[in-house]
Amino acid sequence: MAGFVTRARWGAVAAAVAAVALVGAALTLSQIGIAGHGGAEWRRVTLGLHSLGAVEATASAGLGWRTARSRLGTLRGIVH
Repeated sequence: MAGFVTRARWGAVAAAVAAVALVGAALTLSQIGIAGHGGAEWRRVTLGLHSLGAVEATASAGLGWRTARSRLGTLRGIVH
């Protein structure tokens, strides 16, 4: 999240990658069954949390890319 502190576009790219990974995790979790008492509820909760995380990461990537300044907070500026 250092990219969002410096308002760099590379931080928005990282959020977009996280969104894709969370969607993949949610799709995998939708195929898994949890045995035991309350297993269906836990499955819905974990699936919901991953889905909401994917939505949040997508929104964060979009807002971060849109509001990033091209000359402020680049990776080169941080390293030097």
